[in-house]
Amino acid sequence: MWDPELHPRSNIHVWTQTCLHLVKQKESCSVCSTATCRRRRLTCGRRRLTCGRRSLTCGRRRLTCGRRSLTCGRRSLTCGRRRLTCGRRRLTCGRRSLTCGRRSLTCGRRRLTCGRRRLTCGRRRLTCGRRSLTCGRRSLTCGRRRLTCGRRSLTCGRRRLTCGRSWPISCCSVNDWRSAERPAAAFLRFADAMAQLVECVPNFSEGRNQQVIDAISAAISGTAGCSLLDVDPGASTNRTVYTFVGPPDAVVEGALNAARQAFSLIDMTKHSGEHPRTGALDVCPFIPVQNVTMDDCVGCSRAFGQKLADMLHVPVYLYGEAAGTPARRALPSVRAGEYEALPDKLSRQEWTPDFGPAAFVPSWGATVTGARKFLIAYNVNLISTKEQAHRVALDIREQGRGQNQPGLLKKVQGMGWYLEEANIAQVSTNILDYEVTPLHAVYEEVCRAAEELRLPLVGSQIVGLIPLKALLDAADFYIHRDQLFILEEEHKVRLVVSKLGLDSLGPFNPKERIIEYMVKGQEEGQLRSLTLRQFVHSVGARTAAPGGGSVSAAIAALGAALGAMVGQMTYGKRQYENLDGVMRKLIPPLHRAMNDFLQMVDADASAFNSYMAALKMPKNTAEEKKRREDAMQDGLQQALAVPEALAERISALWPHLKEMVVHGNISCKSDAQVAAKALEAAAFGAYYNIMTNLTDVTDEAFKAATHRRASALLQEARDGAAAVLRAAETRT
Repeated sequence: MWDPELHPRSNIHVWTQTCLHLVKQKESCSVCSTATCRRRRLTCGRRRLTCGRRSLTCGRRRLTCGRRSLTCGRRSLTCGRRRLTCGRRRLTCGRRSLTCGRRSLTCGRRRLTCGRRRLTCGRRRLTCGRRSLTCGRRSLTCGRRRLTCGRRSLTCGRRRLTCGRSWPISCCSVNDWRSAERPAAAFLRFADAMAQLVECVPNFSEGRNQQVIDAISAAISGTAGCSLLDVDPGASTNRTVYTFVGPPDAVVEGALNAARQAFSLIDMTKHSGEHPRTGALDVCPFIPVQNVTMDDCVGCSRAFGQKLADMLHVPVYLYGEAAGTPARRALPSVRAGEYEALPDKLSRQEWTPDFGPAAFVPSWGATVTGARKFLIAYNVNLISTKEQAHRVALDIREQGRGQNQPGLLKKVQGMGWYLEEANIAQVSTNILDYEVTPLHAVYEEVCRAAEELRLPLVGSQIVGLIPLKALLDAADFYIHRDQLFILEEEHKVRLVVSKLGLDSLGPFNPKERIIEYMVKGQEEGQLRSLTLRQFVHSVGARTAAPGGGSVSAAIAALGAALGAMVGQMTYGKRQYENLDGVMRKLIPPLHRAMNDFLQMVDADASAFNSYMAALKMPKNTAEEKKRREDAMQDGLQQALAVPEALAERISALWPHLKEMVVHGNISCKSDAQVAAKALEAAAFGAYYNIMTNLTDVTDEAFKAATHRRASALLQEARDGAAAVLRAAETRT
């Protein structure tokens, strides 16, 4: 019996959104107290919603009044369950312009009328009479939704559009930051707020009724703290997989809201589809993403199961890491018999639900929830019959053909089926642990089996989202196997898309399919995402962080980047083609170090902030004083770990940089010399940061060992820089 939690889907537009967090905005500028945002822009993911003369954009599509309709992806904008209409005409997606004439635009009970307050399209600008649609105190209403720029967020259907990045929108220039709250501090607070991320992937048994799909989406995205990343419906499976992330408590609440909505809309007595299922909300796993443990996700699943049973009075089972017994650990075991077998199953003692009554609810069925690692739903396309594809699946899946004939790949589920909408067969797999069996291993094994059967293989498909590491691991495999030279992360992702044929059934957009790229709120909340001007101003502001540690890491990143640049200016040139092999070995360590040092820019500031937080802890009682002192010592050791790691990393680069200056392009000699002095200066900064923080450490043994190591690393930096400079002087 096939038991994946996710279903396949091809050629269906994936509605995604990168807005992660509702950032509360002030109605006035935090610096000059100006009442409205005016010319400042509203950002929505990577695109901007601007007032005035610029167009409103949402995601990647423009909201314009010209030749295109108000679109969001491939769908028209809707207001709840109603469609925005213009008289008797709908505002549709295509080549037809939005015309108003003498007719009014109706939206629910509200009317946007023509006349003096006509909606016009000037220079790509939505105006209402003499006023543009700005973000002042007046809200734009759309049925039950409100588009506001005050204390509330801008919402557009299922999507949340937030103002600015993380600090109040200001009409002041960047030059005024020195007199305002430091942007970097606000960035760090936002990053801390989003530090814990849990992914929830509920699978609902409805993939054909768009109104039901949209209603569940709205319930999730309308939950504070939840960000809906992906909605993946399948008509043949009659199932929709939702993917959203957020802090643990918010994710539990979002799943409950979705279940509450589905309870009134889905009737399992009328359900049919290819995918195995036990209920309207078939399975609801919680997956750790960032700064959460598997135990945290187990807690989420248990809290969700208990609250769901209390709210809807339905049976709920636990599986995976949350399972109470080994028999319920595997989802196929819990789902055995599916919905049709539930009445008999619930009557047996061994299948008493973990939460809720042991009673059959015909309209709902049962729900399975739990915690697991990130599951990759991965399908390989074959021009074959369903039976031939299933034969390949039996060979590769862990279960194989039974206990006496196990399969080849651990932690892989699989079956073969025929995808009618694409007119191809698929070996459909669930990779339960991509660190045990990586993505490329599944693809290569299917290739081998298909070749033996003389079946043409025509690409593959990832359903839903995928971790970046899974793609980079596959890239490293092909780079090593084919002896390729690829450095940039973007190019590695492109290589995997090409090698695996991930775009065979539709576009594979990394920004919409890789979970780290979807979760951009944290990246925007970090120092390394600032412009050079912003970073310099944040260093020069009247706050303790970012300080010397972050600056040292930034200098080290520049030094490593210069070293890599010398190699890049040598590699591939005809006059140095005999050195291509040498450059292939020297460039990657410097390139990796450059990226590692960028990470340390934020790590240093974050570590120092933990120490500053400990200083603010109460100290009224003896117990509070002890807790405060322990937290301070922990914070100091964290703050010491970053500059020590920086100095260690620099120490490993000297042999590579020295060889680079010996063999590299002679025209870049001065760049290599600057790189050496930059790395030496960074090591110098790391040393004195360590010395400063060591003064408050009470553990004498730790203090002495750290002092000795820091002194040795500083001397290595001095010697290494001197050796590079001497080698450079010998080049003419």
